[in-house]
Amino acid sequence: LGCSKDKKILYNYIDKALKSGDIRKQDFNAVLASIYNSGEYGVNTMLDFVVNYHERLREYYGNWNDVGALISKLASRISTEKQIAKLNELNAKEGGIKNITSSINDGISFARENLLWYNNYSILINSRLNEAIRIIEYKSPASTVVANNWVVLMTVFSLIVYIIS
Repeated sequence: LGCSKDKKILYNYIDKALKSGDIRKQDFNAVLASIYNSGEYGVNTMLDFVVNYHERLREYYGNWNDVGALISKLASRISTEKQIAKLNELNAKEGGIKNITSSINDGISFARENLLWYNNYSILINSRLNEAIRIIEYKSPASTVVANNWVVLMTVFSLIVYIIS
């Protein structure tokens, strides 16, 4: 369910987890992680949920610190200016959320570092990945060792791109 591209389904998924007395807090965190780890759409959906329903999350957890921890985990997945703007929107909210302003600010800083890293290295990484693909596609079987090294390199670069996206 966490990889759905339907915001209504994802919100219902979170809502059921919030209302269920059968789900332990660590399992609830896994529910949320399944959404924000599913890609940009999942991150955007979780950001919207946190901005709009942060008070419900505080009620579920019973404290603001756990909400701050969730925001920190979510911030590690942020990679666009629009997503950073959502964190800034959350930071501007009034009420109990002010208790975790430092967590939100840390999340914004971390997200900005991710975006800067992506902006600095994405062209190089994409270039190297495309080069690796061309080598693998066009080399003869005699270059299998070289191609295997490129596969490893491409895998490493792919993991880096996945981690920051």
